[in-house]
Amino acid sequence: MRGTNCAESFDSATALPPDALALLDNAPNLFAGRPWWDVVQSHAIAPGTEASFIAIRVEGRIAALLPMLRSGRRLSSLTTPYTCEYSPLFATELNQSARIAAMAAFGALCRPTGSVRLDALPAEWAHLSDLEAG
Repeated sequence: MRGTNCAESFDSATALPPDALALLDNAPNLFAGRPWWDVVQSHAIAPGTEASFIAIRVEGRIAALLPMLRSGRRLSSLTTPYTCEYSPLFATELNQSARIAAMAAFGALCRPTGSVRLDALPAEWAHLSDLEAG
């Protein structure tokens, strides 16, 4: 990854760098952890689409991870009919300005693709305002 605040795409959870993989291994719930994404990637992705795990760094440190689905140039959350909740995973030590910077880096990555769909994002998610601000 290059730059101070940057986002990079990986084609599977196992391809993630160790610090990004740690976010999955310490996920807060079933729908955010590596076992869930392994099953989704192996059995629930439609033909013609592919998983894209977006790792975001702020000031050189892993800040966020967003499991996404790529269909051509379009991105959407990597969700299925069985997904009850989806949200970006943030490193626990981040302050609000770093979370906003991470979401701005995500926005920069997504800008060329047009709109991005994030399904199953809970309205009560604690960091929704950081995502919106980024």
